[in-house]
Amino acid sequence: METQGKQIRKRLVLVPFPFQGHMTPMFQLGTALQQKGLSVTIAHTRYNAPHPSHYPQFDFQFMSDKLTSDDSPKSLGVFDFIKKININCESEMQEFLVHKIDQKQESYGQVVGIIYDTLMYCAEAVANNLKIPSMVIRTSFATYVLATLAMPRLHAQGYLPLQDSMLEEPVAELYPLRFRDLPFTGGTIEESLVLYAITCLELESTLDRKHIESVIRRIFGEKEGDEMRRRATEIKEKIESCMSAGGSSSVSLDNLVEFFL
Repeated sequence: METQGKQIRKRLVLVPFPFQGHMTPMFQLGTALQQKGLSVTIAHTRYNAPHPSHYPQFDFQFMSDKLTSDDSPKSLGVFDFIKKININCESEMQEFLVHKIDQKQESYGQVVGIIYDTLMYCAEAVANNLKIPSMVIRTSFATYVLATLAMPRLHAQGYLPLQDSMLEEPVAELYPLRFRDLPFTGGTIEESLVLYAITCLELESTLDRKHIESVIRRIFGEKEGDEMRRRATEIKEKIESCMSAGGSSSVSLDNLVEFFL
């Protein structure tokens, strides 16, 4: 139920970017927020749109991104693809929110904030225009951020552009990462720094079948895989501890809810 007597429930609007690696963490966050008593709307592009029946706990608002069947990160380039989606979605996102705010429907709930993926930066402009609190979320992993921050230093030290002979070498101050693990597209260093300042590329857009097979063999068939599995088990236990009542992630989620309420 969206109402409890005459009390209007609070609603957050989540705006993921339509790459699977960006959508899944946002949906997980939405589920956690809903369990805290908030209603959640997912504002999503038509591109790579999820089926609402797979997520019955959410209300969906689909935005016309005006992409053609030929438009993709590969055909347009990642920069122009991101830019086109943001330009085409901003006005529709604002119209949708203005409509819901003006309606003041008890069944819908009061929109108290927007949480958006760092790539859907148009949501920040909408939030500012409507004077709605907003928060940006980065769905990338922690080592990605560390590696990105190290790239200017590595470039100054002459390691970039990356040479094939350096791929297996460890990166100083970033153990256990090797140079092949760095988020580097192979273009100019300037292009890579700008790109990785705003986005995480999907694995399927950057890895070929042979590379994936190589990683699988390392994990399951070589000694290195034993250490990977041991560390994965340790990380899983730490995550479960963080998410339990009183854990750091649980406390952070409570603080997030309090921020918007």
